[in-house]
Amino acid sequence: MTNAITTLGIITTVLSILIYMPQVYKGWVTKDVSSLSRPTFTMVFIGSLLWMIYGAYTGATAAMLTNVGIGILMVPLIYLLFIDNKIIFFTLVATLIAVTVVSIIMWAVGFDQNVALNYTFVILAGPLTSISFVPQVYN
Repeated sequence: MTNAITTLGIITTVLSILIYMPQVYKGWVTKDVSSLSRPTFTMVFIGSLLWMIYGAYTGATAAMLTNVGIGILMVPLIYLLFIDNKIIFFTLVATLIAVTVVSIIMWAVGFDQNVALNYTFVILAGPLTSISFVPQVYN
């Protein structure tokens, strides 16, 4: 039964990452993302970052690795969506890099959760504060 659950987890991880591949491919090849929603993809991106943190804290390796993959895959779409506003793009990418590195270190080393939580908030405070002006872009 454990092997079946592990296999299910692997399949789910691969499909969760690959679900964005057609959109990334089409967006990158055509350079047309006008039909995509900035708020939706921003929320998916930030949600992936939060799932990475959750996976690192709880030891949920599949959740962390899935969302590392999704976050990395989202970078080209986020770039195309925010090509007119490089500050937001670089803020999102910097946040992805910081969260990924911290999450992997916490997961690998097995930091105490309270200590890890403090480090995460310190690292995220800058980028996430600067992203607070994202809604202004949609007006």
